[in-house]
Amino acid sequence: MRLDPNKNYARINNIIYEDGIPVIEILREGNFINFDKLSQGGIKYMNNYLNMFPNREGKIEPTMSKIKKIFYDCETTGLDPKLHSIHQLSGRIEIDGVIVHHFDFFIRPHEKALIEQAALDVSGVTVDEIMEYPDMKVVYKKLIVLLGTYCDRYNRASSQALGFLIL
Repeated sequence: MRLDPNKNYARINNIIYEDGIPVIEILREGNFINFDKLSQGGIKYMNNYLNMFPNREGKIEPTMSKIKKIFYDCETTGLDPKLHSIHQLSGRIEIDGVIVHHFDFFIRPHEKALIEQAALDVSGVTVDEIMEYPDMKVVYKKLIVLLGTYCDRYNRASSQALGFLIL
């Protein structure tokens, strides 16, 4: 198998993932450096490597199910979801126990949100700081792109069999 330069790949340990699905295992001692997304140069390098060492390419069954998990935590401007707003969303994404991505989004609270100083003290931030954060619509788009890197939301099989376990 060769990598298609028009597709998205990640390399975690010795596994190459295409759109979050494992497609190639590199059989060798030691691990490659992990990449959340292989560049065009990285794809070319991996294709050259596989051409030079064809006996190091392991088969991965396409039906092999990978367990994807997302762990997240949020900080808010208070405890009531009807009155307060999120101002930070952080977490990590794991595929089969391997951390493939960390994220930390800072979010400006919506304009009607109450902001309690006690809640901000927990996060160690000020009202002035959180009001400088990006708008939640901007952050939402970034979050959707991030999740789409590891799970195809338009593919019913992906969202059921290869989707996230939200813990």
